[in-house]
Amino acid sequence: MVRATSLDNSDDGADSFEHQTCYLFTPSGADPSTARFIKRRRTSKGKGLDLATQVPEREATPFKPLFNGETEEAVRTRWETYNRLWTEQERRTKNILESFNIETLDNVSKFVKDANPQNCDGRKIPTALVLAGPNIASHGPLFKQFTTRIRDIDQQGPVVVLTSKDAVNLKAALKKIIRDATLQDEGLDEDDEELIVGRKGAKLLNYDLQILQNWHKLHEGQKVTVAIQDTEAFDAAVLADLIGLFSAYLDRIPFVLLIGIATSLDLFHEKLPKAAMRLMQGEKFDVERAEECLARIFNDAVASSQSVLRLGPEVSTIIIERQKEHTQSIQGFVAALKYAYMTHFYGNPLSIIFAYLDDEDGLFQALTDDHVEAIRNTGSFRRAVQNKVMENDTEEARALVNDHEYLRAFVWQSMQKCRIESNVVTKITIGIPDLVEHLVPIKAQIEKLISEAGDGNRNLTSEFDIATNVLRTTAVSKKIQLDKHKSGLTKNDAEFSKLVQKVHNVLEEYFRNTLKGLGDLFLHEIFFYDLPFPHKHIFAPRIRSNVELALSRPSHYLVCECCQSDEDDENTLKASNPPTSIVYQLFLESGTLINGFDLWSAFNSVLQGDEDNEEGAVDELTAQALFFRSVAEMKFMGFLKQTRKRVDHLQKIAWKGL
Repeated sequence: MVRATSLDNSDDGADSFEHQTCYLFTPSGADPSTARFIKRRRTSKGKGLDLATQVPEREATPFKPLFNGETEEAVRTRWETYNRLWTEQERRTKNILESFNIETLDNVSKFVKDANPQNCDGRKIPTALVLAGPNIASHGPLFKQFTTRIRDIDQQGPVVVLTSKDAVNLKAALKKIIRDATLQDEGLDEDDEELIVGRKGAKLLNYDLQILQNWHKLHEGQKVTVAIQDTEAFDAAVLADLIGLFSAYLDRIPFVLLIGIATSLDLFHEKLPKAAMRLMQGEKFDVERAEECLARIFNDAVASSQSVLRLGPEVSTIIIERQKEHTQSIQGFVAALKYAYMTHFYGNPLSIIFAYLDDEDGLFQALTDDHVEAIRNTGSFRRAVQNKVMENDTEEARALVNDHEYLRAFVWQSMQKCRIESNVVTKITIGIPDLVEHLVPIKAQIEKLISEAGDGNRNLTSEFDIATNVLRTTAVSKKIQLDKHKSGLTKNDAEFSKLVQKVHNVLEEYFRNTLKGLGDLFLHEIFFYDLPFPHKHIFAPRIRSNVELALSRPSHYLVCECCQSDEDDENTLKASNPPTSIVYQLFLESGTLINGFDLWSAFNSVLQGDEDNEEGAVDELTAQALFFRSVAEMKFMGFLKQTRKRVDHLQKIAWKGL
């Protein structure tokens, strides 16, 4: 065991994980002098080959064959179709995100362009107060849009996004600002860098704003925009000191502040001292709610005419509920949508149909006998055959069950119908003329009642109006009862209530007949993804139960014969099990306090196996290394901890199933 350490770095802004103690473990049977990588010599002789004659290799397909024998071409078709459809959906989603808050982006961009410290009373900093809303998850993408717009499109200078974790103190905040602002310029040579940070022997400290001032001398006309993303989590003293320094250097460095506010301006004013508030000249900018952007993306993915694969009701409900109650992140919703696409094409062999939506001949060739049998095993096919039988069309029902070619033709016809039926907007708009025809007579009657009521200067009210419903309290046997009571309605109001109810019935009947469930649609398993279980297990996993299952029955995940027990018993101790699994099963048999030596003795006896079995035995040093590593992993997972009561004991802090 060799310990290697690195020298301390004088730069406090460096990542603390870059310089850590590491250990090099050399096995007992290996020679340390030979434990190094061997450089392989190049053996290819294609140095003089023409690149035009080389045939590029096809990209490996991560999808697995289905049917226990699906062709490689079919697997690749599913993979390519998934990439094509998701790329189109991702492009539309990206366009929605870019168009979202476009008005705010334009206003903030104009504010940064017009910002001039000379027009702000000399020492006042031009400040954009962005009311980003309480959805913290949407602040990151919003400030990325600000950065791209100001730095790349408008080219107004560097943009430094500062968060509370980057500004634990004033020195760390200044390091972050100076480093990010100067590193965004890639056109500096060595002389310019020496001019910025100072010559050898007189270098400036990496948190001195003089570095940023020297950089600005080489970039006249550019502004330094500092965006503070989470103002509420910022230390008020650090933020006030930053504002004071920016104001002091404002005549040499044109600073512009973008401050994201999740609460309100009143709370922001209370957070900072008045001296810091007087150093800013602010302008307020409102941001659209993230829920509106989510609604646009959801409507595009579910109800848009450009979407081919649509989400079913169960999956949509799970994603929306998780979005509202847990994540509240647009990126999380997009990730869930992408996972739905991937799961559908990965596990459904019939998704190959999406590649031939406009190619009838290609569909007939792609649908093999296995695909045809898979279609016959779907629930929508069984319901379609049952409907044919109930309609006394037995010949077509028999052809669908027995004739492969007839079923392929029927699938092509049903595909076109399913695409029309799955488009909600199209289905609703097709029947609008009939709906209007039923509503026109009711409209004439309502207009007549309104004209009659207008003579008395009185508006019509219906029995469904909240204003007409009053609560009446009565005391019965020392108990208060609340009863709903409707105020008196005139004859015209009663007629108007009947007409309102009639309009409601017409609309309800229209939408019930137009928007039918997925169960009545043939091939809905292909054009709709509605499997809730993958999303529940992936996006809301039960980590505790999964870890306990992996430690108690490692064969469930490893799928190996060495870990499987002869009897169906989770607590069977075998030397072939992973070391951590052995320690965990011994941990289950122990009490609250576990003697370390007894645990080691039991672990070693299990690891050595039978006395006659010398092949599976390990030496004591290796067994100790495995034991220490397993105990450390148990501590890391929260099952064990050291106790002060007894030095040689471990304390159990978790019980299985609790």
